[in-house]
Amino acid sequence: SKRPRAGEADAGTGPATPRPPRRAAVPARRDGVAAGTAVARGPPRPPPPLSTPWTRDSLAAAAASLAASHPVLAAQVAAVPLEAVEARLLPSARGTDAHFSTLARSIVAQQISGAAAKTIAGRLVAAVGGALTPGAVVAAPLTALRGAGVSERKTSYLLSLASAFTDGHLAGDTLDALADAGDAAALAAALTRVRGVGAWTADMHAIFHVGLPDVLPVGDLSVARAVRAAFGAPPSAGGAELRALTQGWAPHRSLASFYLWRLPAQAAAGGKKKKME
Repeated sequence: SKRPRAGEADAGTGPATPRPPRRAAVPARRDGVAAGTAVARGPPRPPPPLSTPWTRDSLAAAAASLAASHPVLAAQVAAVPLEAVEARLLPSARGTDAHFSTLARSIVAQQISGAAAKTIAGRLVAAVGGALTPGAVVAAPLTALRGAGVSERKTSYLLSLASAFTDGHLAGDTLDALADAGDAAALAAALTRVRGVGAWTADMHAIFHVGLPDVLPVGDLSVARAVRAAFGAPPSAGGAELRALTQGWAPHRSLASFYLWRLPAQAAAGGKKKKME
């Protein structure tokens, strides 16, 4: 005999069997899991890794990423050979003497043109015997340092920096370890404890000596001006606003800054202009 369907009376056997309620289709999420399904979340994700120093491969990938992010950077990526980028941004020599030499040159370069800084640094190297090391600067007569064209204030800064290394307050291996960890904040904190080393000098060291990828030197007037122009920000936009505007360039803002320094408008204005420290 014909079998009754759910909800119909079975002939001669009593009331109809209740029909089970129809279940609505549950839409699937994009990841293939049905919406409303409990998903085990597990332990929280660790914070993203710090940006470790550049390699040739990471520089090339970062240049391509920046070119796609903003037309100003796209033009610079197309105009500047990657070899020129590598020559400036790949990590430099390690150790105490290498760190000191770069920091000392940055102190000399504060608030003067690049050409003047190069000339004075050359004279300074000659004045201390041919090698810009902490011991050589500490041992040099004050008249020799001043005679190289270093101002009185910058001479005191150089002596403070040299003493920090010779006294052990700064150590090349510690700075190397911070660089390897990609910890720009800790590196800046260690450097700016030294008299005469401010945020700008610490940023320059992180970008050009250590090779850290995501440093935006908001205290550099040329970079700040170029970022404001690129995003149509007012002249009053400060460091926090500039970092927020360039968040889409992270974690490659050291490279973005390098390209911004090379903009024709910045070159016509006299190159990099530094913040007083």
